[in-house]
Amino acid sequence: MKHLNGLNIPYVEVDGNKLIVTLQDGTVSENGYNGIQVSEMILVLKEIFSALNKELPCRENDDTLYYLARAYTCQLERNADRTERGVEGKLAL
Repeated sequence: MKHLNGLNIPYVEVDGNKLIVTLQDGTVSENGYNGIQVSEMILVLKEIFSALNKELPCRENDDTLYYLARAYTCQLERNADRTERGVEGKLAL
């Protein structure tokens, strides 16, 4: 995955054409940081599609990038809501 050679996200490793991801196990407050949040996978996918779109641009890739950006924004909004309600970092609704 030459597209990701410059990617610098902790817990994401590029090994040739393999992407090795360690996902967060449990809450950060209870377990500390031990992987990436699932929402951060959106950023990894965005990097892949951005690189592909530079080489082979098309409307579908543009649309995908738009919706990935929107999905990440939704997760940021979710985190802000959970923080405001005092449940962020807890296994609670």
